[in-house]
Amino acid sequence: MGEFQRIAQFMKRSILFFLLLSTIVVACNSPQTRLGSEELAVAQNELNISVASIEIDGMTCEMGCAKFIESKLNGLEGVQQAEVRFKENLAEVKFASSVISANELTAEINKMADSRYSVKEIHVEESTMGSSEGEGVVSERKQLKKVEENQGISFPNIFDAFVRYYAR
Repeated sequence: MGEFQRIAQFMKRSILFFLLLSTIVVACNSPQTRLGSEELAVAQNELNISVASIEIDGMTCEMGCAKFIESKLNGLEGVQQAEVRFKENLAEVKFASSVISANELTAEINKMADSRYSVKEIHVEESTMGSSEGEGVVSERKQLKKVEENQGISFPNIFDAFVRYYAR
């Protein structure tokens, strides 16, 4: 009987080990199923994208001024992409309008390099991704809604249970 119990115990542990290993492999290879509140906010903000065409005075060179402004704009929270064209004195900025406004972009440019640059004119095309991206956005919005609905789902920490079980 002692030998049978030892084999049964070994089989239980082996089955548990393979189940745990399978769960870990599947969980690690599957896409993330839960977004944090910050990630969810970022995903929602990406649906409200605006494009600003900003005419900038005060740039004297392409490599210094234009690249400096471009890097500063790209470093702002809410700015997805900024491109400054020196020859046209123009900055094209793609930004999340729910994070940063066109007025804030203007203020940031005006205070760069001790107010060396100034915004002469700004045109903003406000839109949601749905108006320019087509059907792909519909599925993105559905996925976002699905993520919002499943936000409460979380997986237990199986690794801790495994360690506690085998630490006996």
